[in-house]
Amino acid sequence: MKRTLMFVCLLFYSFSFSQNAYEKAEGYYNLSEFEVASGLYLLKDKTFFFFSTFGNVDLKLYGTYSISDNNKLSFKIADELKKEFYVYGYTSEKLSETIHLEYEKPYEQKTEQLYAIIKDQRYDFPEFDTDKTLVSLDISSSSNTLLSLGYKYLDKDYISTTVNLNGANSVVIYHNYYYDMTMEVSKMAFVLENGLLKQDANNLKTYQKKFLKENVITQVTEFITTLKNRTTVMRNGIIYTKL
Repeated sequence: MKRTLMFVCLLFYSFSFSQNAYEKAEGYYNLSEFEVASGLYLLKDKTFFFFSTFGNVDLKLYGTYSISDNNKLSFKIADELKKEFYVYGYTSEKLSETIHLEYEKPYEQKTEQLYAIIKDQRYDFPEFDTDKTLVSLDISSSSNTLLSLGYKYLDKDYISTTVNLNGANSVVIYHNYYYDMTMEVSKMAFVLENGLLKQDANNLKTYQKKFLKENVITQVTEFITTLKNRTTVMRNGIIYTKL
């Protein structure tokens, strides 16, 4: 009986400590430096929102975070933001047993040599030249199938993304410009101590917490919801839905 009671008490203490840690963490941390405007919102429901703006970059990331027993923060970025390619589809009545694929020229040169795999058959996209900002492929196949995307870089093949076409036969593909930056942010390491966010092992960089009002928390939550709901693009007057 004593063992059971002690175990229950330990569980309650652990849960209370955990909840208290997230309540203490909640706030805004200004990470801006030099010409980079950057910040991190931590909410007590374990949601985070991170932004960084410099030059042509306007990075916005969200997901969940966790706090370990030694106050280390870990970030789990939403899976949707970690995709290397975004694929949108539309079902066209004009296409019969044909899948039309279009690929916008990426900023990252390493992903220019894209290829598609459908039913174990590989199809290479044409190469971009100085005048081309769009390349396309027409593949004879049913659109109720899987589409995998890969690219060749430095003589190596990388299979990156697989989606179910679900009947879409007109498909547009975009490279995620923020993919590499997103992966770097996912590795960020912070320690929380007494309202201070410390970034490196030597604690040379510290960021003071700014308390959040309820209306700011609502705005952050609603903005994340807006980002999640961006699931379509318009091309030539046609709405394509994210696959």
